[in-house]
Amino acid sequence: MNLYISDLDGTLLNSKGKLSEYTTEIINEMIEEGLDFTIATARGFDSVKSILEPLNLKYPIILNNGLFIYDLKKDQVIKEYGIDLSIANNLIEDLSSYGVYPMVSTKADNEYKVYYSGVQNHGEKEFIEFHGQSSALKFIEVESIDLTKEKVLSMFSIGTKDDLEEVTNYLSEKYDL
Repeated sequence: MNLYISDLDGTLLNSKGKLSEYTTEIINEMIEEGLDFTIATARGFDSVKSILEPLNLKYPIILNNGLFIYDLKKDQVIKEYGIDLSIANNLIEDLSSYGVYPMVSTKADNEYKVYYSGVQNHGEKEFIEFHGQSSALKFIEVESIDLTKEKVLSMFSIGTKDDLEEVTNYLSEKYDL
């Protein structure tokens, strides 16, 4: 068996961020003829549900750059991955020593949260404004991020190459990335 996996943005979606009728028709025909096909995307739950609704996908999809394996038919997470708590705390310490304050995505009691220590730049502001409308995420501004009781799902920083290059090089060496 060969499983074909496609991204969405810049691949299947048109310039309006939607599946065209033609793309939908061709993919559904190929699936009906036996193509094993699914999606892997950086997008999250809320962003993909309506986009992928017209596709007759048989297999779960991969969301948030591999953070979740999601069953669209059952509308549920099958598997989720995270970051070891000690590594997450070390990363926060490393990043903050370079003046970079990450956004930290967590889960506790089936509630998804994103903690952040103030808005550092325009990119973060846009990200929070756009994703803050999601029903699946709760954005919480904190003075410092305390990771003791929640599962850490992901950590990310938004900035220019100049802002992040030095800390990226440091982390790549430290963690052999």
